[in-house]
Amino acid sequence: MALDLTWLVQGVVYFFRALTFLIFARVIFSWLVPRANGPVVLFVHQCTEPILAPIRNRLPRSANGMMMDWSPLIALLLIDLTRYASLQLIFFLLGVV
Repeated sequence: MALDLTWLVQGVVYFFRALTFLIFARVIFSWLVPRANGPVVLFVHQCTEPILAPIRNRLPRSANGMMMDWSPLIALLLIDLTRYASLQLIFFLLGVV
């Protein structure tokens, strides 16, 4: 009898989809309203900063002081890689592979 754990797979997919959405929202907010302090902007910042800050701290600074923030792109790649690995692990443990 196979366990019906579709809720687990859906939960993982929704979690990583929400993270992706929040990072895209953060990028769009930084372009449109870079100094905004509204509740939505603060919520997005609080949710994404623990993911983006460690990546940003490891990236080299540019020589002229103007830095392109590549941390959202790297975070999106890492999130997608982690999502894929998580789903593969779940499928392997369930014997679905």
